[in-house]
Amino acid sequence: MARPILFTGLLLTALAIAPLPLRAQSTPAPNSVSPSQVQPARRARLMEQLNLTAEQKQRIVAIRDRYRPQLQPLKQQLHQERDQLQALKAQNADPSRMAQEEAKLDQLRLQARTLRRQMEAEIQAVLTPPQQQQLAQLRQNRRTLREPSGQ
Repeated sequence: MARPILFTGLLLTALAIAPLPLRAQSTPAPNSVSPSQVQPARRARLMEQLNLTAEQKQRIVAIRDRYRPQLQPLKQQLHQERDQLQALKAQNADPSRMAQEEAKLDQLRLQARTLRRQMEAEIQAVLTPPQQQQLAQLRQNRRTLREPSGQ
């Protein structure tokens, strides 16, 4: 029972916000599309697949809008801390200093994860039981596609 809930929570993140990257990203290729450009299209496609009503869409957008002012600064802090940690690693900085930066980064990730889970729970409450099941199935399908073929 916990696995479907976990999968549902993960896919709701796709509905909610662009994922917060876990690693520093290199400069994208000139013709590449950034995650911030892909996410709105993915969310719209997901809303279509779930056959959300206009009211459900409005409620989900309102939930996202309510959490955005809290999540956006966290996302920026995560980028800054990650860049700072990478710079320290490149400089072969003192291990205790790097550990402090890693702890800061872990704390920011935890704060962001907590907020996203709260938002996901609110979005989940907007969905009907069949939509929740469909979302769980879509999430499982996506996870299966992302797993290495040898597993």
